[in-house]
Amino acid sequence: MSSTQVNGTNGDYENENQRLDEVTPNAQEQCRKDELYYFELVVFKVEDTLFRVPKSIFNVKDSVIGDMFLLPNIPNNSGLTQGSTDESPIVFEDKSLMQIGVEPIKKADFRALLRVMIPLNQTPLTYEEWVGVLHLSSMWFYTEIRARAIVNLTTFIARRDVCSNILLAKKYGVRQWLIDGYTDLVLQPTSPILDELCATGIDPLTLARIYYIRDVLPPLAPSDMSEGHTCTSCGRSCEVVAGTSTDIGHYCGSVRTNFDPYYRSHLCTGSNSPSDADRETYRQSAQNKITEVFSSEFTHME
Repeated sequence: MSSTQVNGTNGDYENENQRLDEVTPNAQEQCRKDELYYFELVVFKVEDTLFRVPKSIFNVKDSVIGDMFLLPNIPNNSGLTQGSTDESPIVFEDKSLMQIGVEPIKKADFRALLRVMIPLNQTPLTYEEWVGVLHLSSMWFYTEIRARAIVNLTTFIARRDVCSNILLAKKYGVRQWLIDGYTDLVLQPTSPILDELCATGIDPLTLARIYYIRDVLPPLAPSDMSEGHTCTSCGRSCEVVAGTSTDIGHYCGSVRTNFDPYYRSHLCTGSNSPSDADRETYRQSAQNKITEVFSSEFTHME
């Protein structure tokens, strides 16, 4: 191969590079950022952990973080804006707030919130994780996520201690949880022990109102008092209308004579049991009374 050919080949290569250099800037100028799938990332520091996520998931109208992003983000001395790099993250730590009793943000709660916002992991969230989601979504005004947390926590609450549910409802302002918790205390067969209730952290005013409602609420009674019941001694049908409590003793009315329609042969402690419909009506009556007595507390709750 001659030197002329070699030089010619190199010349073509150089010319091609020159043409590419001329085309590439123009091609870049013609590119546009996609409106949906061109993510700007933001870095948060929670406790000792960094989280790097799309900024857009936090841009919700009237939310705390969304409004924060509307403020000017002034570069620091190194020329970095807050949240742009690992070296300049947005730090969720306000010692002045902690001094007045505001709970610090936990990385487990923040991670749980991100699991709802960016559902990469299909494993269901635990009770504790949903409480974390409820905590942050309530604090930052992410109303849709808060509503999801309440729905999912409701299934857990049905299996948990009533006093814990009341405290959780009070803390996060969930009206239905609070009504259900108060109703369960009011309708307990035996009177709740005051010392034990105080130990759970429920305030004295709430306890006083619970005891008041228990006192003024009439006892549960069956709507139809004409039907009899099964004798607890002989097992036959006892036609005596014995009241509403199984501890009320009476003579069994299953043995009749021509002289005495309710021959007193043996004792029965059975009663006319309220139906499921009776119990539901009674529960609704209790809730109506609870709504009346606690009206001021429920005013600003969802």
